[in-house]
Amino acid sequence: MDLLAARKQWEAALRDVDVVVHLAALTHDRVGEGGYEEIYAVNVKGTENLVQAAVSAGVKRFVFMSSIKVNGEHTPEGSAFRVSDAPRPSSDYGSTKLEAERRVSRICQDSGVDWVVVRAPLVCGPGVKGNLADLARWIVRGWPLPLGAIENKRSMVSVADLSDLLCKCVFAKDNLATVLLAADDSVVSTSDICRWMFSEVKSSSWLLPVPAFLLSLLFRLAGRSELRAKLLGSLVVDNTVAKQKLAWCPEKGVEQAVRAMASEVQSSMEKK
Repeated sequence: MDLLAARKQWEAALRDVDVVVHLAALTHDRVGEGGYEEIYAVNVKGTENLVQAAVSAGVKRFVFMSSIKVNGEHTPEGSAFRVSDAPRPSSDYGSTKLEAERRVSRICQDSGVDWVVVRAPLVCGPGVKGNLADLARWIVRGWPLPLGAIENKRSMVSVADLSDLLCKCVFAKDNLATVLLAADDSVVSTSDICRWMFSEVKSSSWLLPVPAFLLSLLFRLAGRSELRAKLLGSLVVDNTVAKQKLAWCPEKGVEQAVRAMASEVQSSMEKK
């Protein structure tokens, strides 16, 4: 991440480059003792340094990978996040990604460089880490999960479909200068994800129908509010604009991606 501070080095490296795709970021689970200042330095200042270097080097388009956390952490029943919604980040990560988006759009617009911001929800598929991988490891071990009564609705996107969208951003012939929301066409529940994993790895694990309100209380008492929101809450994303602007279609789907990830986790655990 220190490389993002090296603006002059990036400017030299980006000569004769047409498009930059910026994927690097610092999340809460990777931050050290620096806390918010560290997240800000990487996600905001680092992005600003890179986009300024790209503009100075003559890059024609800057593609910035952001997060649906810019919109917020959850959606009420029957609603979905849309491009037109006012941003409402409630975490340091979401706030820094929003500020980074603003600097990307401002610097590019002032310099006549095309830009596009892609906000994604939870990404699933082989190689993905974090809470999904932890869940897969739990299931491979055959441990019971208290998630059988969870009927939330969450949008996700497979790593393959997200990569396809980013490629369409890179090769688009028309100027974009826009924000896009990436998500699969379907929404899933936490219990759906667990059952896909059970089936894929032939796990002896099972779902216990613990009431959502009790789980929510336990997560709060344990100080795991973020995990509570991910496992119990709903977050639905409207992908209409991305599909219309770039003729994008999330063809691979999240079930296939979740199953592939679970299989990969199982293979990794068996090798240890």
